[in-house]
Amino acid sequence: MEAGPIRVWLEPGYDYGRYGAWMLDWPGCFVWGDSREDVLSRVRGAVRRHAEWLASFGEPAAVRTSGSVEVVEEAAAQVIDGYERNAIFAADHRPVGSGELEAMLRQLGFARSDLGRLGQRAVRAPGASTAVKGGRRDEAATALGAAAQREMHEVLRHIAGAEIWLASRLDRSVRYGGAPRDGDLSAFLEETRAWLIEQLRGFLARDPAMEAIDGKGEEWTLAKVLRRSLYHSLDHLGELETRYPAGLD
Repeated sequence: MEAGPIRVWLEPGYDYGRYGAWMLDWPGCFVWGDSREDVLSRVRGAVRRHAEWLASFGEPAAVRTSGSVEVVEEAAAQVIDGYERNAIFAADHRPVGSGELEAMLRQLGFARSDLGRLGQRAVRAPGASTAVKGGRRDEAATALGAAAQREMHEVLRHIAGAEIWLASRLDRSVRYGGAPRDGDLSAFLEETRAWLIEQLRGFLARDPAMEAIDGKGEEWTLAKVLRRSLYHSLDHLGELETRYPAGLD
């Protein structure tokens, strides 16, 4: 990508009143803020972190984190009867190439790999020890460790469930029939991801510029589903990184 300003697609009203900034040149790269000025001030850092994350998996992204920030488009989220419909941008109304789809699926795999690493970190979090004190198991520490592991499992189940939901935005007739949410976690994660990939590749084959409106009146395209799928995993990854910092590795 040639050097130039960092391009931003702005979503006023994101998350019931915040501002969201989407850097669609790197789908999945996103940051929010409490005001327009606040979110734009965070854009360079978000792009830098996203590029570093991609590079950690051997997928460098040519980015520029100095210079100007250019708002390409503003499209507000809408709240209808208490339900937030997130923005769709002009750039979302386009055909998705097969190479772009495969790159996004690859990056979803990177996020899943990092989430698995964090799962191991949660088990080693303070309180996750089964140390013995005075000849008896430290029950408080064990309970904290179990809570950390349970929290991680809940987040992973939520992410997998969200992938089912996102894949069904373009075709409400599709049905996931794999491992249940409340069953074996590994099976649920594996089968929901396989189902997501199957649906996305199928949508691409049907229409690379596929569009639909879901039951809540929100407009979707294949490009929007892809960016929101990766963003959702990365959002929870960032949240968990703060709870289980690298010093626990």
